[in-house]
Amino acid sequence: MTTRPARIRSIVALSVLAIVGAAVHASAQTDLQAQVTPVLEPLVEDLAVEVAADGVVTLGGSVPSVWAKDRAIRRAIDVDGVDSIVSELTIMRAESDAALADAVADRIRGYVHYSIFDNVDVHVKDGFVTLVGHVREGVGQRDLTETVAQVHGTQGVADRIEALPAGDDRVRARIARLIYRHPQFQKSLFRRPPPIRIIVHQADVTLVGEVGSKLEKVLASHLALGAFGVLNVRNQLRIETASGD
Repeated sequence: MTTRPARIRSIVALSVLAIVGAAVHASAQTDLQAQVTPVLEPLVEDLAVEVAADGVVTLGGSVPSVWAKDRAIRRAIDVDGVDSIVSELTIMRAESDAALADAVADRIRGYVHYSIFDNVDVHVKDGFVTLVGHVREGVGQRDLTETVAQVHGTQGVADRIEALPAGDDRVRARIARLIYRHPQFQKSLFRRPPPIRIIVHQADVTLVGEVGSKLEKVLASHLALGAFGVLNVRNQLRIETASGD
């Protein structure tokens, strides 16, 4: 039979173990918080890191884009001791959807592999970006989407871009030579971006962009149709309007 003093000693021992265990857990949580915080500070404004005893880390604060949010979560989960992440991160908003669309379009035009043989339209609603169009195989469609995801205010990116077959490269080059070596278009080749984009899918060609007159629109279509290997030309060129009209 256990005596009263023995029971008291057992209770005291258990209490000490509980206190020690709680202290160890608290110390581990503090250490984990100290590891996670410097990893995320370059990406997150007003960073808040809460660590639960089971290794669940809750992140709070503001990030400039969906890319930064995903990056912060990946960095946090890679820290030893982190079991899972609860994200309460908020993405900053752009000034407007129109401003975000312009910024994304500028980023696409500046993408190193984007050329006159690619065309991507940008649609923005409530900060969510949808990319629609065509790019050649090898352009790096995933890299392009990731580049867009880094634009300030981007809440998300939907990729609706179709890849064009690389086998049409010779046809593309023929059309480009015929159009941009013609006296009517020679100078426009040096504009940034060049005004006429040439999208080729097998024997079908689509011309997009802007030209200065109806004459140039008809001429571009005629030149493209004259390239060997072209069966059909879809002319979607717009006619530029003078500023202030």
